Amino acid sequence: MYAVHFRQVGDGEWRPLRANTLDELVVWDTTAVPDGTYVIRVSASDRLSNTPAAALSGEAESAPFDIDNTPPQVRVVATQPDGDGRLVTFEVEDSLSVVERVEYALDGGPWQMAFPADGSADSRRERFAVRLAAGGAGRLVIRVSDVMNNTGTVTPDR
Repeated sequence: MYAVHFRQVGDGEWRPLRANTLDELVVWDTTAVPDGTYVIRVSASDRLSNTPAAALSGEAESAPFDIDNTPPQVRVVATQPDGDGRLVTFEVEDSLSVVERVEYALDGGPWQMAFPADGSADSRRERFAVRLAAGGAGRLVIRVSDVMNNTGTVTPDR
């Protein structure tokens, strides 16, 4: 028999995920808990196959791991004329994970990669500048993803 409990790091209370189960595989829908760092505890007992005096039990805890279901947020810093087009500067920030990919599309066109100002998407906060060529005054859509594959799409105000 197995029992699986979880708790958020910093919280002393273990919450049941599955109790008294024979299943060796337990699936957890983590969208039901807030983002944060968690630990799982699995308890096992062979009491169904042994007498009470001979039954054994044990438990183990996982290493801490992050649950992140929230996509990065986009904040437009500036939109200014740039020749015949415009320059859009924005920041992308994620509360738990590294920003992995930022793309933009104009007027429903193909997605184009945007690259961080520092040249590398390797932190939870990155700054971007996108130059939109002449005729680039249409609807801009920005799609952002973090390393946990949470993706959000925003249309900044012009």
